[in-house]
Amino acid sequence: MEFIAGGLAGGVLGMLLSTKLSAHKNLLNGVFSVLVLLVAVYVIYRNRTF
Repeated sequence: MEFIAGGLAGGVLGMLLSTKLSAHKNLLNGVFSVLVLLVAVYVIYRNRTF
């Protein structure tokens, strides 16, 4: 249940943030790029095999 609630909350917050940043297209692209990079780093960190 908490995954569903987290997904809904993240979706709503993302939608609100994107509508606020839509006037600044370059800023929105930058925020999205940083988010994708953070997720990639997290996935690599979680799947490391040391």
